[in-house]
Amino acid sequence: MQTSVVDGFLTEGGPNSFQSGEEVLSLIHDVGLDGELLEADAQMPRYIFFRGKLHRAPMGPGALIATTLLSVRAKLKLIREPWAPRNPDGHEESIREFVTRRLGRELHDVMLAPLVSGIYAGDTAKLSMQSVFPLLVELETKYGGLLKGFMKHMKAEREKREAEGKPRRRRTLCSFKNGLKTLPVKITGHLGGRVHLNCEVRAARAKPGGGFTLEVMENGAMRHYESDRLVLATPVFETAEHLKDVAASLSADPWPKTLRSELTEAATGLASIDLPPLAGVCLAWKKSEVPHDLDGFGFLIPRTEGIRLLGCIWSSSLFSQRAPEGWALLTNFIGGATDPEIISLSEGQLVDAVRNDLRTILGMTAAPRVVTVNRYEHAIPQYNLGHKVRIDAAGHAVTQVPGLYLAGNYLSGVSVGDCIKQAHETVKQILSPDEH
Repeated sequence: MQTSVVDGFLTEGGPNSFQSGEEVLSLIHDVGLDGELLEADAQMPRYIFFRGKLHRAPMGPGALIATTLLSVRAKLKLIREPWAPRNPDGHEESIREFVTRRLGRELHDVMLAPLVSGIYAGDTAKLSMQSVFPLLVELETKYGGLLKGFMKHMKAEREKREAEGKPRRRRTLCSFKNGLKTLPVKITGHLGGRVHLNCEVRAARAKPGGGFTLEVMENGAMRHYESDRLVLATPVFETAEHLKDVAASLSADPWPKTLRSELTEAATGLASIDLPPLAGVCLAWKKSEVPHDLDGFGFLIPRTEGIRLLGCIWSSSLFSQRAPEGWALLTNFIGGATDPEIISLSEGQLVDAVRNDLRTILGMTAAPRVVTVNRYEHAIPQYNLGHKVRIDAAGHAVTQVPGLYLAGNYLSGVSVGDCIKQAHETVKQILSPDEH
């Protein structure tokens, strides 16, 4: 989470928002940030650019039937979903395979694929349905269809909430008054001297008697730390290197001879996870120069439209205090798994590509103010086919090293809420009497 303020424009260098899940709100409350929380209007429309114009994305069953995004044939395919064929041999399907089989290719291309691009910047022909949307696969397996399964799932969730005395809370998009970096800064202050910043872990080793030794370059000096437990919450490519270090330290007794090779293979599997490049380009115009009233969250674009831009967030419409009075701030994303060539573009070329697409979609002809351009050589981990096998192998290997844990956005969800939920679960494992 990296927030920048440039001449009154507030931009994000990582995630742009998060959903108000239980674990997220609990953390916010624990560190005393309730008063800083911003919530976007839950009714704010989202748009999809299709066939030369922006269409409101349907937000419910009725809107789905009424939408002009889908043909009558596609809507009939939706109605027939309960009778769609099941996965014939139970093989792992890509998102495109699963959605096309149950809901039709048109719905996939026009609505689902842009949504997935907005979350993963990924390619639905490669992304694993089982890893990205495991609940939908489970509903089909358990109930035979998505509509029937979803209704039963929602009923079970409602009954569970009522039994636990928890009110239903609609999830909304959230941020903080001074941007998302408010959260890590507050957590750091809350933990005080227990947090060490500006550090580079040069090596992580397991000790024969248990525990770990870390070699850390801290503020220009090499230091050594010892710990009983080690949680690797680094990006997946760094985690893979740390696991190789741990594996190399397991050559002596009492470690099983096979564990070293198993950890090394697990590290190789993690290192193979694709992280395609992505760029975030924040541009601003005077509101008088923008033909559209920007009355919503922003828009996504199907890959079939011939537009390079993946999507655009209308930042100054979503949250307050994101732009000076009279200005509109737009956060744009380009690149991802379907356009990795953006890594070779200069900053000027990125701006020109985004500006040209925005001219086509929103009609701005005036030159924008370039606020920030963020380039990510390794952006969002892709849960491609085979992902669960790789993650399960790493998890199995790690559980054989007492006190070693993995955490990160490559395991069970890439969102802020997913990572915080996973952190809660990791802490429960560490505090459990049955800890591995």
